[in-house]
Amino acid sequence: MSNTQVKIELLHASDRSTARHLCYSEASTPEKYQDQLLGVIMTLVEATREVYKSIISTFLPTPAKSHYVFNLRDFSRVVGGILLVPNTCLTSVDKVIRLWLHETYRVFHDRLCDDNDRQKFFMIVRNICQETFHLELNSVLTHLVTEEEDVDAQHLNNLIFGNFMIPDAENPTYDEVSEREEDTACLKLTYLILYNFSLNPYVIIQVVY
Repeated sequence: MSNTQVKIELLHASDRSTARHLCYSEASTPEKYQDQLLGVIMTLVEATREVYKSIISTFLPTPAKSHYVFNLRDFSRVVGGILLVPNTCLTSVDKVIRLWLHETYRVFHDRLCDDNDRQKFFMIVRNICQETFHLELNSVLTHLVTEEEDVDAQHLNNLIFGNFMIPDAENPTYDEVSEREEDTACLKLTYLILYNFSLNPYVIIQVVY
């Protein structure tokens, strides 16, 4: 049996335990999820496994792309990223899938080094979203596209989750980042002030809103 086959068998064997960990972790207790949300969460592991299987068969290492080496740690990083979001923030099926899309993009897509490979990855994710979640990307990313547009690779690059939207928060929450211009402008200003203050802590800055 090849190494690839062994990896796929391991993923299949650990499917239930990984899904159980995802749903029963301290950060996401199933009692607080609606049945529909819980069903999607249980499907995340299967979808991630399908992405992983496609990745290791499509993007093979070459002399020019020697870093194209993917393993089970990448699989666990996707799940770990999903677990960063508190269950109270996962209020809809679409948001859960957007979170999954973001984490798969950060773990796998960000390591791809040319546009052709990135487009292939987009097609992989789009097809798995259709086959596993039975949803079109357009219906999940309505806030990023107009009615006349079809979702493309660039739209997914604009999908961001992070814990930096409230810079002075004592316990920053990992959540979806708003695309509103006023939020983005305020965030840029805040971090610019913090950066300038780090360079010269004796400067007194007064911000008037």
